[in-house]
Amino acid sequence: MGSYFPISRDRFPEMYEYKPLALDWRLDNDSIRLFFTEHFAPVAPRPIYEVHTHFAPASEALDPKRVTARGTSSGWYTGKFSRWLDMGDVDGFMIWHFEGTKLNSVDDLSDDYVERARAMAENFDVSPEFDSGPSYIEAVEKNQNSTE
Repeated sequence: MGSYFPISRDRFPEMYEYKPLALDWRLDNDSIRLFFTEHFAPVAPRPIYEVHTHFAPASEALDPKRVTARGTSSGWYTGKFSRWLDMGDVDGFMIWHFEGTKLNSVDDLSDDYVERARAMAENFDVSPEFDSGPSYIEAVEKNQNSTE
């Protein structure tokens, strides 16, 4: 029922239509792709825009006998400078590209990567289902208030 951060619809229901997703699936040879644009709550600093494309082998993704399929994703993001860039009051915005690969386990990552991720994110080993916050919107509002 739409593409959104879950708490966004609760706070801004007028921004998110409650209707089935109209997913943009594309099939080309053995590649199935899903293309979509992320919708951000109005409290997020503007400009903000994010586009994703997810890819999977169609022979795996459409096989009813399979439980999972390999997958990759790619996209781009446009937004205000992230605070960690220390850009101060410089006018402008950033555009960055991202890529991802589906893993079946944290064990698929290198030991160096896991060590660095744990050092940078205290909740690295916490499943998102147990995430107690702050929510995306709460984090945005906290960051806005701390810069005023």
